[in-house]
Amino acid sequence: MFEMDKKIIDSGILAVIQLENIEDSVPLAEALVEGGISTAEITFRNPEKIADIAKIISNIRKNVPQLFIGGATVTSPEIAKIAVDSGAQFIISAGFKSSTVEYCINNKVPVYPGIATPSEIEVALDYNLSILKFFPAEVFGGTAALKAFAGPYPHLKFIVTGGINQNNAEKYLEKIKKAGFLIVTLKNIQKFYKNANFFFYFYFFLF
Repeated sequence: MFEMDKKIIDSGILAVIQLENIEDSVPLAEALVEGGISTAEITFRNPEKIADIAKIISNIRKNVPQLFIGGATVTSPEIAKIAVDSGAQFIISAGFKSSTVEYCINNKVPVYPGIATPSEIEVALDYNLSILKFFPAEVFGGTAALKAFAGPYPHLKFIVTGGINQNNAEKYLEKIKKAGFLIVTLKNIQKFYKNANFFFYFYFFLF
């Protein structure tokens, strides 16, 4: 549906950045690019730091334009607007909120809302969305659920997160056949930014 869809799918792995200090933003973004990551999201998890998070997005867009940046954990159209006005190129949310989705579609902003059930997928289809966030993945069936979704919804792709860690990541990586990529990427990023692993984790795209 969105031009950004192909860029996100081609990236394979999406870094999730949780930062509140603007001075960390450019070094981390540069480390991600050096480590082979082309797409990342900045989370709006702290409602008291929305303005600071918006500045982080703006700073990365200005100084590391080769990194595709989105706003995440977006819980309202108002926060979506703040993210977009700061330079966010796409919006991701943990759940499906129609007002946020409609704001994004009306303003031609790529949006990837969260779903966990077929009923929520059906609502997303009403908006002609083709990439959805599956969250929380492990709680709602993990790879088994994704396999089940593929039956009635073979054209959909999912950003998968929630309960994925070093102990179970392999089964997800087997699905996308990128087992080496995650390990190499993480090591590369740590070369360029020693504290990188404290600031981000990964989403996985399943095809």
